[in-house]
Amino acid sequence: MKIPETMRAVAIDRYGGPSVLSMHELPVPPTGANEVLIAVHTAGVGGWDASMREGPTESEHTRFPKILGTDGSGTIVAGYDLTRSGRRDRHQPNSAAGNRRRGGRVAYPNGIAPAPRPRRGITFKAYDAEPGTRELEHLDRAWRETRLQIPIAKTYTLANAIRAHQRLAKGHILGKIVLRVAEK
Repeated sequence: MKIPETMRAVAIDRYGGPSVLSMHELPVPPTGANEVLIAVHTAGVGGWDASMREGPTESEHTRFPKILGTDGSGTIVAGYDLTRSGRRDRHQPNSAAGNRRRGGRVAYPNGIAPAPRPRRGITFKAYDAEPGTRELEHLDRAWRETRLQIPIAKTYTLANAIRAHQRLAKGHILGKIVLRVAEK
């Protein structure tokens, strides 16, 4: 697959409310050693996005335009995993412990920062991770076998990201707000 030089992304050019979001055509970021490039199909919109949009943390030095979001899924198109396995794997770059229900379990590798905060009714277990292709394939099989279902509150197109953030601002959302990034 030929990687394009640019990508469409919703980003901000200044801090503020949902109205500061706008569509941009930005350079596709290069991949470094042990990194992958993911063609994002869908992205979640959560409270962390509103915090990022409204202003910086004390230690953050922001360069604009700034792309929001840490929660998404897509296909690996370049980088470490693709060159080692030769497969274009589907991938979820981030999964949050905050989305687990009572009785759920969260396992995380020692040394991550910040470590997940304990929550009532959820079991947390730290472990010493062993990185490698075999371990990642085992994790992938376990993920597929769980048949995890995530409730979706509302889906918006990327062009309607402002509406997604406006819905987020209303509060009391049961399920995920999702941006459909890839066009069908």
